[in-house]
Amino acid sequence: MRIGAAAIGILLWTACGEAVEFSRDQLMSLAAPAELAQIRGGQTYTERQGVVGLALLNQGGYGGCSGSLIAPNVVLTARHCVAELGNADRGVNCNRTTALATFAPRQVYVTLETRLSRSPADYVSVVEIVTPTASLLCDSDIALLRLSRSVRPEEMEVIVPRVDREVQVGEEYAIIGYGSTDDRGNGSGTRRVRNGLRVTCANEGCPRWSSREKEWAGSGGVCQGDSGGPAVDLQGRVIGVASRGGQQCSSSIHTSIAAWREFIIDNVIAFTRAGEVEIPLWADGWPTDPAFNARVGGLCTDRSSCGAGDCIDGYCTRKCETDDHCPVSYDCHNSWCLKIPQPIGVACELDVECATGFCADGVCTQWCEGHNECPAGFGCSPDSGKCLEGVERIGEAADVGVSVPSPFGCAAGGPGWL
Repeated sequence: MRIGAAAIGILLWTACGEAVEFSRDQLMSLAAPAELAQIRGGQTYTERQGVVGLALLNQGGYGGCSGSLIAPNVVLTARHCVAELGNADRGVNCNRTTALATFAPRQVYVTLETRLSRSPADYVSVVEIVTPTASLLCDSDIALLRLSRSVRPEEMEVIVPRVDREVQVGEEYAIIGYGSTDDRGNGSGTRRVRNGLRVTCANEGCPRWSSREKEWAGSGGVCQGDSGGPAVDLQGRVIGVASRGGQQCSSSIHTSIAAWREFIIDNVIAFTRAGEVEIPLWADGWPTDPAFNARVGGLCTDRSSCGAGDCIDGYCTRKCETDDHCPVSYDCHNSWCLKIPQPIGVACELDVECATGFCADGVCTQWCEGHNECPAGFGCSPDSGKCLEGVERIGEAADVGVSVPSPFGCAAGGPGWL
């Protein structure tokens, strides 16, 4: 699958540039980013598929970075986007460049929009930041942000990090981000994508002068402002976080997602619990195939409104291997989570959800002519002709009498008849 997104980038310098501390309201006074030509070989990415922008406010300056929404309230980005650097005045040197103090959460804001704007309404604040404990930047250029609120699916779909499989040399990927179109910083602030790139070396197979064991290198260039943005595989999963790149936005180095599996999973679980958000399935040991992580429920007419899932019987659902992969009231059938037909009285949206095949006024029910056609606790409403809870079962004794043939040519039935 090709990703229509914006090219990510980071500099061999700090990809974010200097940042400064402003209040949220002071964002209004920032100049709007210039809308310049698209990144070479890429295109503007307007779809809301998990790639976000970061506005960084620190020491009187303003900078921008990129990130990935990997849970409704969690953003994955580069460590150098949210921390001061030491020994980086001439660019990143893996033997000496260090990550210093992490920014305060109030200095970082996240946007879902295609462009970094100057409107505070376009940003979500951050309440917590976690980074690795290692001091050297190389091999630890990763950070997770907890948002002040959860992002709803209709605002933006989350993107799945591929924590269960390492990248392979020659693997194809795309880069996405809000970076510039050259190494002079021109054109930054717009989300763009570049497809068709290849992994050139991975992990311990890369030269030590360029990267470390938990990093991999790619053929595509990353530019200033693309730091922290995702490299995504052909299924749309994050396989790397943009860390740094060569001059003229040529080559690129990415932090490996699979190498940081435990760090990502442990903190995502902690962040989602803190925000009272459901833990993502991939963080609970399930396959990272996006189809297994799609949301279940919600009316649909076709699969376009169901993200990586599918539209079956008028509702969105996801792939499965066992019933454990499905929510309560769903079974795994033909590799998809399908609704278990529910009895009368259970809330519903569609007829297919009900064992009776009839959903009315948000509740499973059935047509009836007498109380004997309704289960215990339900009566036949004389007004609507439906089995409803709370309807008094008047004349039930006579209603349930059974007529039987009589040898005397009369009908006999019910108590009291001889």
